[in-house]
Amino acid sequence: MSSAIAPIRTAGIATGLALAALLVLTFRVPASSELLGAGLRITAMAPGELHVPSSDAFLKMGKLTPGGEPAQASLPLRNVTSGPVDVRVRAQMATHELDRAVRVELRSDGQKIASGTLADLRHWTRSLRLERADERTLRVRAWIPAGTDNTIGRRVAAQLELDAKLVKPERR
Repeated sequence: MSSAIAPIRTAGIATGLALAALLVLTFRVPASSELLGAGLRITAMAPGELHVPSSDAFLKMGKLTPGGEPAQASLPLRNVTSGPVDVRVRAQMATHELDRAVRVELRSDGQKIASGTLADLRHWTRSLRLERADERTLRVRAWIPAGTDNTIGRRVAAQLELDAKLVKPERR
């Protein structure tokens, strides 16, 4: 009796393996030619002297690739004091993931406020003067230069800290 069961057992095992292989091939995730990029998310934290429209991220980019399209966003700033203020910016980040890989440029009305790496942006930028009740737009552009390695799948969340100093009137 056992000699008659052996071929059935072998056929059962072969059928099971074939079925398992078929399931693996059917439900596999197809390969993609699309390059997984780095992720960048920027929020702004304004002091009481300035108004920014939202505390949500004003720049979100999930596919920054070396040599690829830059991420761009605008942040409106409004002086809500009774006099002019000098505004400086710096970035705060919890990690150093993309500090040297991501390049950032900050501009307002054609004036370059800062240009360099994310690591450079950890230091205060040049000042931007906002007169009383003045509104200016801070334009942020971020990219990864061609030839930069080790950025795929990395993520960084940066918070732009804005500092506003009230300009004291000159004494005569």
